[in-house]
Amino acid sequence: MPGLSVRGGPVRSDPQGAVKYGQQALQRLRTLANPSAATEAGILGAIADGERLAGHSSAAEEYFRQSLQKYARAGRDHGPMQP
Repeated sequence: MPGLSVRGGPVRSDPQGAVKYGQQALQRLRTLANPSAATEAGILGAIADGERLAGHSSAAEEYFRQSLQKYARAGRDHGPMQP
């Protein structure tokens, strides 16, 4: 999802927008019959980063926790860059 890329800059320049659109993406993903756990983890991580940059530490921590759980379910216990 290029629009939620932390490295690309959109989250840093518009954290509230990243949270808003990340939540919309998450809702859409969860309507699929077999959503990808890794994709969901990435979206949760982008939302977490937006919350963190917006100063919402508690919300960011919760989204990061959920993201790590999803990565573990996808067999990527060490995060998104694991082969």
